[in-house]
Amino acid sequence: MSLSTSAKRVVLSLALIPILFATAPSSAGDKISADHLAAARNAAVAVGATRQMELVLPIMLSQMERTFSQFNPELTADFAAVFETLQDTFSNRMDSFTDQIATDYAKKFTVTELETIAAFHSSAAGKKFFKTERELQKSSARVGRAFSEQLGREIDTAVRAEMKKRGHPL
Repeated sequence: MSLSTSAKRVVLSLALIPILFATAPSSAGDKISADHLAAARNAAVAVGATRQMELVLPIMLSQMERTFSQFNPELTADFAAVFETLQDTFSNRMDSFTDQIATDYAKKFTVTELETIAAFHSSAAGKKFFKTERELQKSSARVGRAFSEQLGREIDTAVRAEMKKRGHPL
C-alpha cells in the first residue's frame, strides 16, 4: 500500500513533534537569569522568531485530522473532537518552544542588547523594516549581481588592455 503525499506529510509531522517540543537539557554552565531570559523572550517574539511555529501548528493539526479521517471516515467526528483538544494542548506548549529560542538568544546577547533589539523591532521603523526586509534582500541581490557583472566586464577589459601593453593580446 503506497502512502499519499498528504499521509507522508502527516508521518513526517508526527516524527517532528517530539523534536520541536522537546525540552533541551542545559548544562551547569548555561545558567541564565530570569531577567535575561525575559529580555530574550521579548526580543525573540519581537523579531518574529516564533511566528513560523505559531502558523505551522494549526496547519499541521488540520492536515493530520484530515488524513486520519480519510483512512477512517466513520471516526471523523471523534477525530474532530480529539484534534480540537490537541489544539489547546499543543498551543500551550508554545511557551516551551519560545523559551528554547529565547535561551539561544540569551546565550548570544546581553540583556541590554536584547532590550535594544526588541525596542527596534517593536518600533515603527522596526516594523517597517521587517515588512520590507525580504524585498530589500531581493533588491540587494539584483544590485549585487548587476554590479558583479559590470565589475567583471571592467576587470576583463583592464586585464586585456594591460596584457596587450605587455605584448600579449588576448
